[in-house]
Amino acid sequence: MMTITREATNHEAFTSSRCDTFADLRGLMNTLLKGACLVIYAVAAVGLIVELPFQTGTTVAYAALLLLGAHVLEVLFAFKSIKLYKGSIIVSVFLTVLFGFLHWIPLAKEDARGFK
Repeated sequence: MMTITREATNHEAFTSSRCDTFADLRGLMNTLLKGACLVIYAVAAVGLIVELPFQTGTTVAYAALLLLGAHVLEVLFAFKSIKLYKGSIIVSVFLTVLFGFLHWIPLAKEDARGFK
């Protein structure tokens, strides 16, 4: 009888630590992808001022414009989730324009967890 309890406790601890690890990885991935967005915007801005190697300035600028355009559409699509941000709605819209679903999906997931 003791063994079953100990195994159940070990399983619960393993499951809990595994969930924490996945949450940490998700947070790390979210941060890395946000950084990638900022790098694309920064390289595009630099490409407007100086010529980038291999004539990549135009390509990066179009990629940044495409990314920003998609994120502006996301503001319209996901406004319900964007409003859940604890700060100002203007800041939340700005963060969505910069990072898109990397900003608003965690807000939606947190809200969904609150209803369970």
